[in-house]
Amino acid sequence: MRAAWLLVVATTFGCGGITTSDGDAGGDAGSWSPVCPATRPAEGSSCSHDELDCEYACGDVVICADGAWAGAVLGGGPPSCDAGPSAPDCPSTESAITPSASCANAGDTCVYSTGICACTGPFDPTPDAGATWFCGPESGCPMPRPRIGTACATPSQECDYAACGDGVVCTAGVWQPAGMGCGG
Repeated sequence: MRAAWLLVVATTFGCGGITTSDGDAGGDAGSWSPVCPATRPAEGSSCSHDELDCEYACGDVVICADGAWAGAVLGGGPPSCDAGPSAPDCPSTESAITPSASCANAGDTCVYSTGICACTGPFDPTPDAGATWFCGPESGCPMPRPRIGTACATPSQECDYAACGDGVVCTAGVWQPAGMGCGG
């Protein structure tokens, strides 16, 4: 059984258009989600969907597990659901970047209408390998990253939006966090 706390690793990208909504636990699905309450449920309040994650603001995820809502623990740095402007030295098009190729400025993020590329790493088991480009999401995935808990149509579709930990998977008709690994 998955723990009631979610660890989001590294930075996250996408999430365009998410706004905060406060409130008590709602029993019915909200207009933005077929299964999540319309407003953010109070931590500890009861829920009936085991293993359900809902995102109410960029990076503000609550989890229904063991019959109660709990807040998610975010790790690896602050979430960046709006990737913001591209770094000054980004190429003008995504096609000018070769995924997994070496890059000079670790931490640079290049934002395009079709995806995001980030100069990342290096990662274990080769921490001295140097930084490389990661580009996502995969072809056929929505851009920006969909809000966790919103409807999706392709069962088991996985979309990766960052080199570590910001993936989603279409589960039971809604986008849920995916356990994507690290890599460039």
